[in-house]
Amino acid sequence: KKAVYKNKNSQKRSKKRRKNEKASVYWKVGNLFRKFNENIEHEFEITNYNAALEHDFGLSNRYVQELIIFASLFNEKEIDDSISISVYRALVWKKIQLEKIGKLEKEKSRLLQRIKNKENITRESYKKELQLLVNSGVEGSK
Repeated sequence: KKAVYKNKNSQKRSKKRRKNEKASVYWKVGNLFRKFNENIEHEFEITNYNAALEHDFGLSNRYVQELIIFASLFNEKEIDDSISISVYRALVWKKIQLEKIGKLEKEKSRLLQRIKNKENITRESYKKELQLLVNSGVEGSK
């Protein structure tokens, strides 16, 4: 898709979400970045990599890293476009904390089952669920 700019004279891309943005598209972008990073790891260094991503794709370095983690955490068959990318990203944001308490794979499976069951999952409610899970896991390990 062509980049959307705020106006003709601006090089900054619009922050407005485009309708019908699908999680599978984000997964493909993240997987592309993941594979690219794996292939060039010891080949050469791109000195302006982050700046190029921000300029050419309108994505911050943090967002690119989240997409790479997203593509690493899920395989393409696990992505359901009826679920917002923000729900998947909520799990990405808690990945390290969930790993520390040994709950990442279990939570990923639970999310996938909920998606399969066609549950209505919102980002905000899922973020709260994840925070409760992390808090209970931390409390349980004390």
